[in-house]
Amino acid sequence: MFYQTHSAVVLVMFTLNSGSVQVDGTTPTVVGPERVTSARSSPGATTPLPHPHSPGRATAPKVTRHQLGASLNYNAAYLLSFLPSFPAGWLRFKDKCFMFKGKKDDVKANWSHARSWCKDQGGELAVIDDQYENGELSREKKLFMSPLPTWIGLSDLLSENQYAWSDGVSPVRYTNWNDKEPNNAGGAVRICPFDDGKWNDDACHKDHSFVCYRKKCQSTPSPHLSS
Repeated sequence: MFYQTHSAVVLVMFTLNSGSVQVDGTTPTVVGPERVTSARSSPGATTPLPHPHSPGRATAPKVTRHQLGASLNYNAAYLLSFLPSFPAGWLRFKDKCFMFKGKKDDVKANWSHARSWCKDQGGELAVIDDQYENGELSREKKLFMSPLPTWIGLSDLLSENQYAWSDGVSPVRYTNWNDKEPNNAGGAVRICPFDDGKWNDDACHKDHSFVCYRKKCQSTPSPHLSS
């Protein structure tokens, strides 16, 4: 399963319903019923908390401003830990990030230009290490993207019939060649999403959609919250 940066939204909202916060010196005390919107819930979905003066319940202890601030910062930091730490526009699978290009009216490119575009984004054309990655990439293309052939980073441009990944370091651990492929139709490899993700070699000058990847799927750390 891919994880998308735009799909995980954490919302924290405190709403006082027929209640208020009273401050006596430096000691705030909640004296009305409070509602808290749960993280990862739809907007407006609230969970009522028990009234601090409900029968059979002890009155909530007073806390100092410093204690309240420290508690809110701790909880905010905890919620932020659920936010994805990978860059916007990328999809995460295991420890890699992938970016698909080539939707309708989107950029398409020959193999060399596709590789340059990926490098400009801090990545490379996709390296596929096993059947699970290949399956996820093919499924993503079929569900959300173009069904057109899609460039990946495998080619034999450096040495005829010796296929290698374009990042120059990843070993070729897995292939998924179609029947009678490679057939020397070209020096670079494309995936056919509607053919069980099978691979064909193709002429490098053709414009296709393509998949970029980053090996280390991280972005900047979550912001530090001071107490």
